[in-house]
Amino acid sequence: MMGLSMGGGITLAFLRYSALAPRIAGVVLDSPPLEWRSLIRHFARRYYVRPFARLVEQLTVLKSGQDFDAVDHLSVMDRFQTPMLLFHGSADRTVPVAHVERFVRARPDIVEYHRVEGAEHIRPWNMDPEWYEATLTRFIRRVLAAEKSGE
Repeated sequence: MMGLSMGGGITLAFLRYSALAPRIAGVVLDSPPLEWRSLIRHFARRYYVRPFARLVEQLTVLKSGQDFDAVDHLSVMDRFQTPMLLFHGSADRTVPVAHVERFVRARPDIVEYHRVEGAEHIRPWNMDPEWYEATLTRFIRRVLAAEKSGE
């Protein structure tokens, strides 16, 4: 499976909640949001409305019924077992690189991480398409070989 940005968050939700998750041999994530409360605070700081961050969270829950715990993938990092390839740009202002690096530090056993210097949100491929595609190909081959051998 592969997910870019919100698709990455959805991919992780699939791994958490779907009965089909054990069938997934590997996951590729590019610029995924991993926890929404901190993203709301990030944007509140970015747009100088920090005092309203909690209100935005409450209104979101009221209006949409959003369960922020259900999409807080950082709090359940230890539950993931699927090999992951993760790309993230150092200049990402949408999902700060620090968010994903916390996940990476906690799960080096399953996450192959590539921080792409200078890349903005969902732009790591744009920085060097040949490198990105070669890295992706190596990961897929490795995961499929492991799957085939029963590892």
